[in-house]
Amino acid sequence: MSQDCAQPDEATGSGTSRRTLLRAAGAAAWTVPVVTLATAAPALAASAKVLTVTSFAASYSFPFWTVTAGVSNDSDTYATVNFQVTLTIPQGNNRLDSAPTRIASPGWTSAGPSGSGPWTYVYTRSTQLAAGASTTFSATLLGIGFAASPAVTASVAATATGFAPGSRTASMS
Repeated sequence: MSQDCAQPDEATGSGTSRRTLLRAAGAAAWTVPVVTLATAAPALAASAKVLTVTSFAASYSFPFWTVTAGVSNDSDTYATVNFQVTLTIPQGNNRLDSAPTRIASPGWTSAGPSGSGPWTYVYTRSTQLAAGASTTFSATLLGIGFAASPAVTASVAATATGFAPGSRTASMS
């Protein structure tokens, strides 16, 4: 039922069918992407963009809360873009009905608090974190009478565009 539409090759006198050409082209089309994928995967793995919060602590000395967090850029290639640290304090059992007042942190612009509890403070770094570099974030909050009994757990998250975020919690008591 099928017809062989091969045309003889002038030099050799043999013909090549369309089926043979399509089969060869199809095999080549499937082979090239597999080779490309196999070579691209190790390069992608080596350039992971991850922020790690290496430490986080909160201390109270009347009338101020001081929070510090260590953050590292685990990429060996990429600097951060839009690097931010977000501090969240739950209202929990706090003896204060309003959020502690944030005090500017050198090298960072800040917004917040937002909400009526938990309170969120967003700090944006004025310079970016270079590839492989680390920094210490420090912020002071004015919270007269802001004591937690029992302790509440605050959290900090480090984010940057295109990076996997890092986070950590600490007890505030």
